[in-house]
Amino acid sequence: MKVALLTAGVIAVAPPVAAAAELRPDTAAAYERYISAFERRFEPEMQGRLSIERAPDETRRRLRAGEILSWAGSGDGILDLPDGLVHHWRGAAFIPDATLADVLAVARDSASYSRIYPWIVQSAIIGGERLTAPPTDRSRVRLRMKRRTRWVTTVVDLWAEVEYRYPSEDRATASSNADCIREVENEGKRNERRLPVGQGGGYLWRANTYTAYLEREGGVYVDFHTVGLSRDFPPMLGWLIEPIARRIGRGSVTETLKELRRAVVDPARQPHGSEAAPAPPEPAWCGEG
Repeated sequence: MKVALLTAGVIAVAPPVAAAAELRPDTAAAYERYISAFERRFEPEMQGRLSIERAPDETRRRLRAGEILSWAGSGDGILDLPDGLVHHWRGAAFIPDATLADVLAVARDSASYSRIYPWIVQSAIIGGERLTAPPTDRSRVRLRMKRRTRWVTTVVDLWAEVEYRYPSEDRATASSNADCIREVENEGKRNERRLPVGQGGGYLWRANTYTAYLEREGGVYVDFHTVGLSRDFPPMLGWLIEPIARRIGRGSVTETLKELRRAVVDPARQPHGSEAAPAPPEPAWCGEG
């Protein structure tokens, strides 16, 4: 199936705090403005003018040597909003001895994500379509993601709209918008329940990803942005939490690209298959109805 690479790159970015958080309308609106501005900058990529193609020779040499590079996608990676934070991280990798078709076969198959990414415990396609002018795939997916840190285990159900574009035979781009994220309490127990959108710990309220793929030089370059919205750091603890959140966010980008590369290079490798379960049928968007 044709589905973008979704990650848990911005989940569980902070230790637990005493009080729950609630997403405010002005915080959500500020995040949407940030996403709109970024998408305007990313539009040339969607048209096929890929920045990874113009990267310095030394950068591409390091990627071909096996390095996975990661850095802040904007500013220092964590940006202030009214009562919230944007977490924007970027990473790049090179998958050797692979074609664009090889990489997309893994990246688009979101139903198999639970066998590839250890933090995804359920994955399912819940709808899609293929457009032909320009060549575009669109789909809807649901993922259940679990992240453990030293302080907290966070479980969320996430619904996302995904779009792939294919501007030419050697390149593709993908974007995803998870506008419904619901925190799960008591996961796996009889009293399991989903909290309403925007309520709970506030570790992940919104998530977007943007990926460019370029087949070149005996493999495929992957250039990946992950953007998420979380609650603000609690007063008096920001100095402690911020460097941890920055390390987790940047590291998650690296981890995501590493798992993608492993799955492409060795399709038989399913290190987490025995622990994961397919998502049950659920046609309703956002778990309603």
